[in-house]
Amino acid sequence: MDKQLKRVRKELLKNLLDCYLAWWEWHKITRLKEVGHSAIILLPSLKRDYNFYALLYLEPMLKRRGYHNALILTYDPMVRETADLFSDRVTVKFYTRKKMELIMKYACLYQFDSRLIIGSLEEPAGRDANTLIGKNGITVEEIFALGVYQLTPFIRRKPPKYDGWDEKIVDFLGVEDC
Repeated sequence: MDKQLKRVRKELLKNLLDCYLAWWEWHKITRLKEVGHSAIILLPSLKRDYNFYALLYLEPMLKRRGYHNALILTYDPMVRETADLFSDRVTVKFYTRKKMELIMKYACLYQFDSRLIIGSLEEPAGRDANTLIGKNGITVEEIFALGVYQLTPFIRRKPPKYDGWDEKIVDFLGVEDC
């Protein structure tokens, strides 16, 4: 019993430290000059379809919620390369996966800032929207627009035009054709 109590105590202390670190990270983010009255979107995945729909429905979400612009935190280089094709009101910053996990863990504790939007169907822990894909014909696009960004009614958007030659960007913009 004593070993189990020590293990629980150790886990509790680790979680408290993680909450403090997440709080500190969040305050570093909100002090950036780009933030102001902005949506702060965490893209914690390299799943191209999630990141594509996060960018595709960014403008309607900003208009609906009344944000001036958006700050996207990601470690996906494709988001950094293509964000300006989708919106001129977006800033993209590189952010490590470990720091994202801390903030998501903190966000599970309570909603500490209404500007935070986590652009994933599977994260933070407990979010299982990906299990709805295919049920009654529901697509990832619909779940993302309705569930993550809360854009009702659902209005399908077309990807932006790209006249360049970069195959990676062309592939990224063709996600919805998969």
